[in-house]
Amino acid sequence: MFDHEKVAELRPLLQKWAKETYGEDCVLELGTLKFNANQVSGRITISMKDSEGVPSAFSRLAPSMGLKSSDYQRLFKVSGSMYRVVGINPRAKKYPILAQKHDGEKFKFAVDTVTRNWYEAPLVLS
Repeated sequence: MFDHEKVAELRPLLQKWAKETYGEDCVLELGTLKFNANQVSGRITISMKDSEGVPSAFSRLAPSMGLKSSDYQRLFKVSGSMYRVVGINPRAKKYPILAQKHDGEKFKFAVDTVTRNWYEAPLVLS
């Protein structure tokens, strides 16, 4: 029987399995898991990183959003908080950019919100 605790244990187990099976260049994205006592369901995407360490799905989708593959993991700042671009959901029309705060919490943003707020580190002169 499945319960919240058992389903929560699946995420790290699947991440570990993907790394062991496909290597360190493997990226496993696990969507929201739905469950009842007898079944767990959800979306799993497994992709490989390209030569720059960018997931191939991001490199493929970035141009359609007006981004470059080099924007993967790029920082932007909104309302005083820093976020890192971690993915693209091509089916989400309004908020297709997936981002993450330093504590791991994930958020969705509109493309223009991200591109207007790229964080540029201050130039330090010595």
